[in-house]
Amino acid sequence: MKKTFSLVAVILGAIAIISSCDCKECKTSGEKPQHVVESSGLVGIWQQMMTNEVVDEETGLVLTAQVARPRYKVIMTDGTYYIMDAVTDANGVVHSNIVHYGTYDIVGDTLQVEHIECCSFEPRLNGHDSYVRYTLPDVNTFSLYFKFGIEEEIPGSTEWTPEIWKRVQLFEQ
Repeated sequence: MKKTFSLVAVILGAIAIISSCDCKECKTSGEKPQHVVESSGLVGIWQQMMTNEVVDEETGLVLTAQVARPRYKVIMTDGTYYIMDAVTDANGVVHSNIVHYGTYDIVGDTLQVEHIECCSFEPRLNGHDSYVRYTLPDVNTFSLYFKFGIEEEIPGSTEWTPEIWKRVQLFEQ
């Protein structure tokens, strides 16, 4: 619990430092931008979920559950985003790493184009686009399929890959 709270504190601190509103939507509508933590739209702090399936041997019933991964996606109001991992080393120390960042454009009602500036785990993606078809089934769920805009032997470059993200909530006691 202490490690999770520390990670969330680091994420919120980073957002507070780099957060500003330069988005077209805010400028044209005249609305005051919401803080990224208060957003109910695509802008926000998201945690990636993994779907686990277990088959009950007696009944054959397949049970599925969503389990949180230690990966976070932060979508800012200024058109930037980054993906961050929290990794625990052999000594039990949690290290936070930004593994992917860039800018994005909302192209339609359900299409976001991410312009990848740097992808540490796959440098061949640097300077390329990622196409994200998404829905927001509710204000706390970001369901998407992504495909990299590069035709190389990179996972995700030839097929649409599904992901589910849940909004990180403000901790209240």
